[in-house]
Amino acid sequence: EEDPIITNIRSRFIKDGGGSSLYGPVIAAAREKGAYGCSICGSGPSIFAVSDSEEQAAAISLAMSETLRNRGTDCETFISTINDLGAHEID
Repeated sequence: EEDPIITNIRSRFIKDGGGSSLYGPVIAAAREKGAYGCSICGSGPSIFAVSDSEEQAAAISLAMSETLRNRGTDCETFISTINDLGAHEID
């Protein structure tokens, strides 16, 4: 479930060159490909999605990036694993 206050405010800053919001279409594309969840990373404009496999992550990443590029916004995508160790000391 999204934060109805912060996400609403931050998503307004994720726009294409003409001022149209990109957040909704990008999130919709990710969910259509099976993302468990999506949100804005930090204060934005980065957007992330969560999946359970590398193959699904690749499909989600492609859908998100195509949505942005089809609306005239270039982007970079990264696929990584989730750190399941939590906070710990590094020697």
